[in-house]
Amino acid sequence: MSVKQQLLNIVQTKDPQRPDDWKQFMAEACMIFRQKSTDYEDRFIKALMTMDAHTLWAWEVDKKLDRIRTWLKRGELQVKTEGIRNSVDDLFIYTVQYVAWNDTKEDERPKFLDRVQHNRSGFLYWHADTFKPKYWVDLLEEDGRIHKDEKLLKLILRQYMGDTIRTDEWQSAIRTMLKEI
Repeated sequence: MSVKQQLLNIVQTKDPQRPDDWKQFMAEACMIFRQKSTDYEDRFIKALMTMDAHTLWAWEVDKKLDRIRTWLKRGELQVKTEGIRNSVDDLFIYTVQYVAWNDTKEDERPKFLDRVQHNRSGFLYWHADTFKPKYWVDLLEEDGRIHKDEKLLKLILRQYMGDTIRTDEWQSAIRTMLKEI
């Protein structure tokens, strides 16, 4: 399948894994966060508290972004049980936790884990819903996780977070990508 055909499929196909809107994405992300943080016994939060938080976050997010980049290049992934949505959910959840940690005052950090465990879904929702998908994607670009020319990647992230993408945004991203091949 040509790259052009793959791009058209991405834009035109309604993936059942894609949320209809930001509210649906947030509700599902909160549920996933609650389940994973319980299953992993808050491993990421504990690591934020004991390791270099930025390095830890960047490592996790870069893995997820690389997986999505692979999908954009090849049109498929080898691990069929985990799709793009899983990667978007994970990188979003890691990013919200990292931002929440950074926003926590130094003297309040020892109680950070308790705050998370007290109300896992509420914790994620409270920190994440103040912003919209574009903000979260812009944050990844500002930190150097995403290059400014990776327009299609940014739109895919926003789309899988339930954002509405304008036609001119898709056209610009596709033109940029076609120039690269």
